[in-house]
Amino acid sequence: MTVPDRAKKRILNIAWTSDDRPTEYTDKMLDIFTNTVKNKPIPVTWYIQWDRLTVKRVVFYKKLQDDRHHEIAIHGVSAVTNHIHWFPTGNTRHQSFVSIDKAILAIKAFNRYLKKNGIKAKFVRAPTGLYSELAAYLRKLGVRKNINSVTRSII
Repeated sequence: MTVPDRAKKRILNIAWTSDDRPTEYTDKMLDIFTNTVKNKPIPVTWYIQWDRLTVKRVVFYKKLQDDRHHEIAIHGVSAVTNHIHWFPTGNTRHQSFVSIDKAILAIKAFNRYLKKNGIKAKFVRAPTGLYSELAAYLRKLGVRKNINSVTRSII
């Protein structure tokens, strides 16, 4: 069996992400990302949550973005609580926005806050892995564009 030409041209992309906040392991991880084979740093996407964003963390993320060319992404969009679902889910552990319109307003508000502080978020990650449900919903509605890039189109 031979491999089709188009399959031979595929490239496997692996993303290294750090979710929610710096931890006691962050400095060691940054050393690994910076001191790689062939002296090419590994770009990282840092998912940030508004309710966990302090002045110190704003400085930390801005430095990663500006000095190390890491990518910043929005994860939690509420300034007061964590993991609010974009759609009602029936999950009693986390709150939900009353509508997708309210969720989009919250995303835009957080993005404005980040921009005001010099941070450019590249995309949004839906809370608790909701991306899969969002992509399936868009496919069901007939959206045929590249669903994998939908989170980059939200902001």
